[in-house]
Amino acid sequence: SWRSKFILPRLFMDLKSMGDKMNFQDVSRGYEYDNKSAETYSLRRLNQEILDYFVDPILRALVVARAKYVSKLELMNALNGLFSTKIIAPLGGMSLLPKALAQHFEVKYHSSVKRVVNHADSVEVFFVDESGNQQSARSDACVIATLLPQAVDIYPQCQAWVAPLANDLHYVPGICVHLGYSKRTTSKALMVLISTKEIPDLTLVWLEHNKAVDRTPEGHGMFYLYYDDAVAASVSAKSDQQLVEQCAQIVEKLFPEVASALD
Repeated sequence: SWRSKFILPRLFMDLKSMGDKMNFQDVSRGYEYDNKSAETYSLRRLNQEILDYFVDPILRALVVARAKYVSKLELMNALNGLFSTKIIAPLGGMSLLPKALAQHFEVKYHSSVKRVVNHADSVEVFFVDESGNQQSARSDACVIATLLPQAVDIYPQCQAWVAPLANDLHYVPGICVHLGYSKRTTSKALMVLISTKEIPDLTLVWLEHNKAVDRTPEGHGMFYLYYDDAVAASVSAKSDQQLVEQCAQIVEKLFPEVASALD
């Protein structure tokens, strides 16, 4: 509505006032703004319509969770990132980066890390390799990239830091349906953000064929549809065929030019 369009600049004024503290690569710089949910902020500073049709869809698209579960800080960082950076889609896919990095390291697959121990001048990682042999490796440092419960198991020294998070954090289950069509959309949009007022089950429709020229065969379309965390339990109980039919109906309603071309 015109009233909401008049109010919406408040959001960007608030973002501008935060200056360089909004940095999605280092969220800790804006810790002082991590004081309320995006929903609470929107209802106090904006209005319900902006929450329903602007704030909530953006957050559902980026973190697959609704505004009441997401911090105001996350919202501001998201807006800052969306309007100040470019999205890069390399030809060949995102796997190019890890493959390029892997060429410079010895990579061990199917190895289970059991424990990480700090020493005075190094860190030691104890693991079981794919043959079942117990081994250890020393280096200057290591990165523990796991879910929090596993991090505590293999590195008990982090218990004091992560216990508050581990107790409260809710991991968002990711449910995504991929649909290929023998036709391509006339729209060049990269994504469709969805309000719960329109389609409560889905958070985002991603048009993969508009990301880069090599993502689909010539003339074909590819859609990724992400389900909302709030309906993950009920959705996971459905069959693949049920999910495909539901998602196809939504895609073909949004883009009728691809109707009946699902392949």
